[in-house]
Amino acid sequence: MRHLSLAVIASISVITLMQVASAADLPRKAPAAPAAVTPVWNWTGFYIGGNVGGVWQHDDGNSNFTNPIAPFNNPQSNSISDSSVIGGFQIGYNW
Repeated sequence: MRHLSLAVIASISVITLMQVASAADLPRKAPAAPAAVTPVWNWTGFYIGGNVGGVWQHDDGNSNFTNPIAPFNNPQSNSISDSSVIGGFQIGYNW
Protein backbone atom coordinates (compact mmCIF):
# COMPACT_ATOMS: atom_id res chain seq x y z
CA MET A 1 0.00 0.00 0.00
CA ARG A 2 2.82 2.35 0.85
CA HIS A 3 4.51 1.77 -2.51
CA LEU A 4 1.27 2.52 -4.28
CA SER A 5 0.80 5.85 -2.46
CA LEU A 6 4.42 6.86 -3.24
CA ALA A 7 3.86 6.05 -6.91
CA VAL A 8 0.65 8.11 -6.98
CA ILE A 9 2.35 11.10 -5.28
CA ALA A 10 5.31 10.85 -7.68
CA SER A 11 3.10 10.72 -10.76
CA ILE A 12 0.95 13.65 -9.57
CA SER A 13 4.12 15.66 -8.88
CA VAL A 14 5.52 14.91 -12.33
CA ILE A 15 2.28 15.90 -14.07
CA THR A 16 2.03 19.12 -12.04
CA LEU A 17 5.65 20.10 -12.66
CA MET A 18 5.29 19.41 -16.39
CA GLN A 19 2.36 21.84 -16.53
CA VAL A 20 4.35 24.55 -14.73
CA ALA A 21 7.37 24.03 -16.98
CA SER A 22 5.33 24.26 -20.16
CA ALA A 23 4.02 27.68 -19.12
CA ALA A 24 7.50 29.14 -19.61
CA ASP A 25 7.46 28.16 -23.29
CA LEU A 26 4.50 30.28 -24.32
CA PRO A 27 5.16 32.32 -27.47
CA ARG A 28 5.44 36.08 -27.07
CA LYS A 29 4.65 38.68 -29.65
CA ALA A 30 7.69 40.91 -29.35
CA PRO A 31 8.01 43.96 -31.57
CA ALA A 32 10.45 43.63 -34.42
CA ALA A 33 13.83 45.22 -33.80
CA PRO A 34 14.43 48.36 -35.83
CA ALA A 35 16.89 48.04 -38.68
CA ALA A 36 20.37 49.33 -37.91
CA VAL A 37 21.14 52.52 -39.76
CA THR A 38 24.74 52.75 -40.89
CA PRO A 39 26.07 56.28 -40.99
CA VAL A 40 27.11 57.54 -44.37
CA TRP A 41 30.52 59.18 -44.20
CA ASN A 42 31.48 60.80 -47.43
CA TRP A 43 33.85 63.65 -46.71
CA THR A 44 36.18 64.80 -49.43
CA GLY A 45 38.29 67.87 -49.16
CA PHE A 46 41.37 69.75 -48.22
CA TYR A 47 42.73 69.72 -44.66
CA ILE A 48 45.50 71.47 -42.78
CA GLY A 49 46.66 71.02 -39.21
CA GLY A 50 49.45 71.44 -36.74
CA ASN A 51 50.63 70.23 -33.37
CA VAL A 52 53.03 71.37 -30.71
CA GLY A 53 54.29 69.85 -27.50
CA GLY A 54 56.81 70.67 -24.84
CA VAL A 55 58.49 69.43 -21.72
CA TRP A 56 60.38 71.18 -18.97
CA GLN A 57 61.96 70.06 -15.73
CA HIS A 58 63.78 71.51 -12.78
CA ASP A 59 65.34 69.38 -10.06
CA ASP A 60 67.30 70.39 -6.99
CA GLY A 61 69.07 67.85 -4.86
CA ASN A 62 71.89 67.17 -2.47
CA SER A 63 74.27 64.25 -2.57
CA ASN A 64 76.23 62.99 0.37
CA PHE A 65 78.95 60.95 -1.33
CA THR A 66 81.48 59.14 0.85
CA ASN A 67 84.80 58.40 -0.82
CA PRO A 68 85.89 54.82 0.02
CA ILE A 69 89.60 55.65 -0.34
CA ALA A 70 89.63 58.78 1.82
CA PRO A 71 86.56 58.42 4.08
CA PHE A 72 85.14 61.91 4.42
CA ASN A 73 81.81 63.38 3.53
CA ASN A 74 81.66 65.47 0.38
CA PRO A 75 78.21 67.09 0.33
CA GLN A 76 77.26 68.57 -3.02
CA SER A 77 74.26 70.59 -4.11
CA ASN A 78 72.95 69.81 -7.59
CA SER A 79 70.49 71.70 -9.74
CA ILE A 80 69.26 70.45 -13.12
CA SER A 81 67.06 72.44 -15.51
CA ASP A 82 66.06 71.37 -18.99
CA SER A 83 63.33 72.13 -21.52
CA SER A 84 62.39 70.98 -25.00
CA VAL A 85 59.77 71.77 -27.65
CA ILE A 86 58.56 69.69 -30.59
CA GLY A 87 56.05 70.51 -33.29
CA GLY A 88 54.61 69.31 -36.56
CA PHE A 89 52.50 70.36 -39.53
CA GLN A 90 50.03 68.39 -41.69
CA ILE A 91 48.46 69.24 -45.00
CA GLY A 92 46.56 67.04 -47.40
CA TYR A 93 43.49 66.19 -49.41
CA ASN A 94 41.01 63.43 -48.60
CA TRP A 95 39.56 61.87 -51.74
